[in-house]
Amino acid sequence: MDPYYEAGGDAKCNEILCCRSSKGEQVRSANRAGGWGDYRKCDTPERTVDNMFKHISLTHLVFSF
Repeated sequence: MDPYYEAGGDAKCNEILCCRSSKGEQVRSANRAGGWGDYRKCDTPERTVDNMFKHISLTHLVFSF
């Protein structure tokens, strides 16, 4: 998870990790990071992880014996 992930950030950069708020917004729409994540050189945004855990807690029952 990348706490510095920014939707609309540059997903195609020359750094080790892209899609970060420190890189600024990308002008070309094809290089913009998505709102829920990006398959290029980016880690997962916090909102995706938070929503994943929320979904798990609401849809999967836990049985205790």
